Amino acid sequence: MFVGYRKLGGVALEDESITPEQLAALAPALAAFLSELHSFPIAQAVQSGIQEHTPAQWRERYQERYTDLKERIFPLLDVELRAQSERLWENFLDDRAIFAFQPVLIHCDLGCEHIFCDPLHSVLTGVIDWGDATIGDSALDFVGLHRGRGRGFTERVLARYHCTVDASFWRRMDFYLRYGPFSELLYGAYSGSEKFITLGIEGLHAMFRV
Repeated sequence: MFVGYRKLGGVALEDESITPEQLAALAPALAAFLSELHSFPIAQAVQSGIQEHTPAQWRERYQERYTDLKERIFPLLDVELRAQSERLWENFLDDRAIFAFQPVLIHCDLGCEHIFCDPLHSVLTGVIDWGDATIGDSALDFVGLHRGRGRGFTERVLARYHCTVDASFWRRMDFYLRYGPFSELLYGAYSGSEKFITLGIEGLHAMFRV
């Protein structure tokens, strides 16, 4: 299977040739895109085949990953890494306020490598890789911007964003930003890749500074 589309102009948002001034000027375009995406009618998205998650189902999705981590990954960790990981996950899963968000249509894999732009004219030229699109937590669509371009740029985008930023938005973002090493560990466990298991453990050491 494959997908073909007309070549998109511009460069990826991660491109190092984009100057700080150009990056700042792109914030309104990204805010407009995310505002439109997150305002898309849920019923229409569901009719198109997009999977819907209530906040309770979103929590269950992460609960299942936590269960998987405890079974497959935690036995590989030392005592301190295991304790820190348990604390992170249980604080997230046990906080009712975190799962009081309003679900919206999200891209769900919005890394800077998937966003194309024309820095000279401050416009977006395309967004690719929609295979993970779902109805869930809007905060997840800002994680790639934060990871790739920093908190300051993310705040610039949010300042022009027209949808709801609820009270627990940044707490959820913080958790999603910390999820990377666990994803590498699970991939390593399922694929039998020692490389990804090592990378994941190194990532946990760096994140928890232990």
